[in-house]
Amino acid sequence: MTKVSIIIPTYNEEEYIANCLIAIQNQDFEDYEVIVVDNGSTDKTKDVVSLFRKVRFVEQKAELGAGASKNYGADIANGQILLFIDADEVIYDGFIEQMI
Repeated sequence: MTKVSIIIPTYNEEEYIANCLIAIQNQDFEDYEVIVVDNGSTDKTKDVVSLFRKVRFVEQKAELGAGASKNYGADIANGQILLFIDADEVIYDGFIEQMI
């Protein structure tokens, strides 16, 4: 079982999501999965996310809101610990290890 599931709700976040995912992939902690739950984006969010390894992109019905995206991500997560991050957030080095 994966230790940490990182759930990122998105809606038209193409200009921010890459920095968020880079910060996650730069963590020393490696026992995680990333689930990006898209809420009906009309921009290139999906294209940007597809450039990253170890990231699962799932879509839900348009405009259900961030709360619904977080709940959906939690439902499909495999981790023992859930970490919710907004697409425009950049976590600092060591964040996941410190959280655990």
